[in-house]
Amino acid sequence: MPDSPGAQAATAVYQSIAPKATDEHRNESLDWLNAIDPQTEELDFVKVITTLESIYSR
Repeated sequence: MPDSPGAQAATAVYQSIAPKATDEHRNESLDWLNAIDPQTEELDFVKVITTLESIYSR
C-alpha cells in the first residue's frame, strides 16, 4: 500500500471499480478507505467512501 493518503485512496478506488473486482475486493477497498485518517486534507475521504458504498452497498 502506498504511503500517501491520496495514493492509498486511489489504490482502493481502483480496486473497487476494476473490471475484475469482486464483492470481496470492494469490501476490502472500503476497509482500506475507512482506515485512512479522515482529517487529512489531501482528499474528501468521507465523500469517496459514501460514494463507493452507495454504488456497491455492502
